[in-house]
Amino acid sequence: METREKYFTGKKIELAPVENLVDLVWGDERPARPENLVNHLEDKYTGEATLKKYERVAKKLDKSVDKLLVSTLDDIAWLLNLRGTDINYNPVFFSYVILHLGETNRVTLYIKDSKVEHLADYFKSINVEVVPYDRIETDLKALEKGVKIGVDTKKTNSELYRLAKESAEAVVKDSIIETIKAAKNETEQKGMRACNVRDCAAIMKYFAFLEKELKKENHGLTEYTGARKMDNFRTFGDYHKGPSFDTISSIGANGAVIHYKPEENDCLDLNRDEIYLLDSGGQYLDGTTDITRCGHFGGKPVTDFQKEAYTRVLLGVLDLERIVWPSDSTIGGADMDILARMHLWEVGLDYKHGTGHGVGSFLNVHEGP
Repeated sequence: METREKYFTGKKIELAPVENLVDLVWGDERPARPENLVNHLEDKYTGEATLKKYERVAKKLDKSVDKLLVSTLDDIAWLLNLRGTDINYNPVFFSYVILHLGETNRVTLYIKDSKVEHLADYFKSINVEVVPYDRIETDLKALEKGVKIGVDTKKTNSELYRLAKESAEAVVKDSIIETIKAAKNETEQKGMRACNVRDCAAIMKYFAFLEKELKKENHGLTEYTGARKMDNFRTFGDYHKGPSFDTISSIGANGAVIHYKPEENDCLDLNRDEIYLLDSGGQYLDGTTDITRCGHFGGKPVTDFQKEAYTRVLLGVLDLERIVWPSDSTIGGADMDILARMHLWEVGLDYKHGTGHGVGSFLNVHEGP
């Protein structure tokens, strides 16, 4: 927002805050926010108690602020060891948090009370005060002058930042919680391995099903019905909590369409002659998955070009899988991207999307930084 303000100021254009125009258009017809219950995720899945997380965040901030405004839903869910169902595929809930830092760290949670009243004892144990969701603006306005409140301007809407800046001293802070959350603890690592084993078993059952069914002349399978079948294979066991995103089920040329989503009445029939791509994932109490697999089911022979492209992608995967780097370095995933593409570049090939991304632990399937 500040970058845009500087740009427009240079053009002698002033940005003025207005009431949310979308809300004005909706009026009384705006659908109510979900009232789904929020649930506590036990420490045996998270590997760390909430009070310990407060301490880690406070240590990272190193007394540079008195309070921290948190508006990103997955950061709030991680911090408080809570999960919800307000947004499809993402186990989060509509809320805001202000973390008050001091000798005893405490939290104000802005959320509809009916969603969390069953958690009263838990909240008491982790120093959480529950207040109405819409009170966030009033409380920011009421901050005393001189109070330093940390705000991640990349993740917080401009109105909340403006209110914090006008009433108190807003200190721009990159997402402290996001950075901590990205480094998985031992329990989270163990859970993510376990849920991937479970998930891969479901995928292999689905591919075995396709190998058998596609031999039938009138199998009736399409990209869409295949995706639903995959979802069904995944829904077993007490850990499973639904898909982590819309299943991408694509045959032939559709496999090259990034984030392709088959529609029931607008999709291709599955066949044995073309390469089939499945990109799907699941949410589990102990982790989140996102797995892409390609297969060919024995109709027309694959071409030499298809074999070469597939093999060169495989070589890149193996190079990534085998790399070892110093634990005290600042190297990140983006620095290793070249390893995945190197064998493709040798023959003038490439793919027009990222190599990978962070994955939450029973949280958002795409997780920064």
